[in-house]
Amino acid sequence: MIQVTFPSGKKRDYPSGTLVEAVIADEEFRGLGPIVAVMVNNDTASLTYRIEINCNVAPVLLDTRIGANVYRRSRCFLLTIAARELFPDKRLVIGHSLGKGYFYYFDGMDRVPDSDLMNLEQRMKELVSEAHPIRRKVVSYLEALQSFELIKQEDTVLLLKYRNDPKIPIYTCGSYLDLAHAPLVPNTSVLQVFEILSYPPGFVLGYPPWKDPQKMIPFKPNPALFSVFQEYKNWGKILNVSCVGRLNDMITSRRAREFIEVTESLHDRKISNIADRINERRDQIRLILIAGPSSSGKTTFSKKLAIQLRVLGRNPVPISLDDYFQPRELTPMDEQGNYNFEALEAIDIELLNQQIIQLLQGKKVQQPQFDFHRGGRKPETKALVLPRRSVLILEGIHGLNELLTARIPSEQKFNIYVSALTQLNLDDHNRIS
Repeated sequence: MIQVTFPSGKKRDYPSGTLVEAVIADEEFRGLGPIVAVMVNNDTASLTYRIEINCNVAPVLLDTRIGANVYRRSRCFLLTIAARELFPDKRLVIGHSLGKGYFYYFDGMDRVPDSDLMNLEQRMKELVSEAHPIRRKVVSYLEALQSFELIKQEDTVLLLKYRNDPKIPIYTCGSYLDLAHAPLVPNTSVLQVFEILSYPPGFVLGYPPWKDPQKMIPFKPNPALFSVFQEYKNWGKILNVSCVGRLNDMITSRRAREFIEVTESLHDRKISNIADRINERRDQIRLILIAGPSSSGKTTFSKKLAIQLRVLGRNPVPISLDDYFQPRELTPMDEQGNYNFEALEAIDIELLNQQIIQLLQGKKVQQPQFDFHRGGRKPETKALVLPRRSVLILEGIHGLNELLTARIPSEQKFNIYVSALTQLNLDDHNRIS
């Protein structure tokens, strides 16, 4: 027997191996709304998960972020079932998130006919109305490998090839099966809210917002973001790496260094193209602003861009935003009463703008130097004057905030956003955020 503790502190004993759905049948879980998964010792699990140890169990409701993720993955599972039934000879591949939806495409097709999309959506609705159970179960490694080989799911076979688990968790729905990477809902009847929209060369599987999971909102295209993903997809073709299994193949065949070198060359070429665009407007562009989230590679990117600009005869001069931090006593606080160093007001914007303007006018400035240990500026400053054919480079999380450099004319600025945005899928049907 095992002991399960509920959110209220109530404890109950169950036989080892009891399904979660039997546990949440307890009166404590009634009237909470749709339960799509549970937290078992703070780990998300499906309702068909078998509990084998003493644990705490808490419900995951549909109108929560975790519940929404379970719902979205389950809807992808539903789409894959319908596609396998209707188009067994076509390879359906999940791409990336796009607005409130996921982009899909059929490998080798430039456009999915509207009639195919209508049939897909209709079959998905039929699967929902037929209320098929979705079950999690564990099979042997060899059985899993043979099953995916039989249905010619080569990307999943590649993924399994480099695992040595004696037991492989899978999800089944009728005759369809897939690897269990994360929890799914227990029944297709839950998956009532979705839509399929044409988005050449593929389509978008739309989903509702997590705060209102029973209502679709209008889909908003994002051409700029989509072009980034399409470029990344083309890079994947050049590198011959479309999923984790293929990357593992490349590593075991000792071609990892080649993969890295080609990847970095593609990246350098992209930076070179950006430098060319800046140089085309050399009579206008005086300030390059680089923004992006923490650890996205802004500093490394800035250094590589500076090299490419030197190749073109420019003299890039970096400015460290860190040296323009306000003294501690002028730094704003967050809700918890801690210094908020990421707030725009933590930067001495007036001094920054004043010195940039002076530099662009050919004047010498005395740049401050910030001491993070003391929480203030050092007594000594650093003299700076711009050489001929120079361009300033400023990088930081607020780089694209117009308020940061409000006094600099927009035609003199070039904005760049850097982010680790694209992802490598586990296999055709399972993506990594």
